[in-house]
Amino acid sequence: MGFGGAKPGVWGTLLRALPWAAAAASLASCGDPRPVPPAWRVLLVTVQGSEQDPGDGPARLASWCRNQDAGTVFEEVWCATGSVRANGATLLAGGGPWLHGITNDLTDRTALPASLPSRAHAESAWTAAIVGVPTLARPAGVEEGFERFDGETGLTAGTVLERAVPWLEARGAEPAGWLLWLHLVEPTDAELDRARALAQDPRWSDHTLLAMVALDAEQHAPAWTSTAWIERPAARPNRCAEPVLLSDLTPLLMEHLGREDAQDRAPWIGSLEGRSPGHALLGLPAHATPPVLRTVDGPIALWGEWALRPGGEPFALEEAAPLEADARAALVDALRKNAERTPQPPEGE
Repeated sequence: MGFGGAKPGVWGTLLRALPWAAAAASLASCGDPRPVPPAWRVLLVTVQGSEQDPGDGPARLASWCRNQDAGTVFEEVWCATGSVRANGATLLAGGGPWLHGITNDLTDRTALPASLPSRAHAESAWTAAIVGVPTLARPAGVEEGFERFDGETGLTAGTVLERAVPWLEARGAEPAGWLLWLHLVEPTDAELDRARALAQDPRWSDHTLLAMVALDAEQHAPAWTSTAWIERPAARPNRCAEPVLLSDLTPLLMEHLGREDAQDRAPWIGSLEGRSPGHALLGLPAHATPPVLRTVDGPIALWGEWALRPGGEPFALEEAAPLEADARAALVDALRKNAERTPQPPEGE
């Protein structure tokens, strides 16, 4: 459904208003003058470069990041595939193809498992997406949980940004918070600047997290890598050079979406494949232990410039200093703990 379609029903509006009205009434009856804290909002901007130039998306985003005076650049975002459709599903579902069943740009599903937009919607946040490319539009299943999903094909980056403006004018200051996903194909630096400006509107900028992620990852043995840039209000600029997973970004986004005091969010975040690298936004290490990427060839533990497959020997991802004993032990332990987990495959797989 495009943005010109039917508006949410009266019940949807009432359901969003009730928690805030009840909280306000409770505070008033108790004589508590404290205002209800505003909810967080997330503007998720995914980037895709030229189809004729593999890895163009990460290169465009990395080039733009070098000119920014804020935000945290994640220089090594590891992906199980280079597929835009599969990586979009991973970012929304918080797990790789083993979870959502989308392995390439041709795979179709009717819906994703419990995802970032469906969780946001369940917490009464507003949700919308403007993607406009065949690989991310129906029937890939990525629209699950979005109240508004604009999947019209062939939209330029400029058109996507233009269509976002009226939605933000209507929903940007909503106290329930929101998730808006924009997918930009071959964006220019100026268009990435425009995307950032959408999050900087003073009416909602103080509680808005902006995340930019390139989905057309570049092949980098033994998997694929991409780039991400995340700006949190009042956070210092930083660069994270350590490996993080694409699925790590999902819990980070959920931590900054909706009410901070949501009670039932933690179990869902804890069930995800990824672990939030939120400490990196504060200039701290992203992870205390090696992340493990699940690929079609098996799991890979990543730590610094080193990687390890089950039953194998550590190997360097690039020119690296000798692997210390404690780092080797950490890689082995990460694979052991990963093997203890028994993720359930998607229904019908």
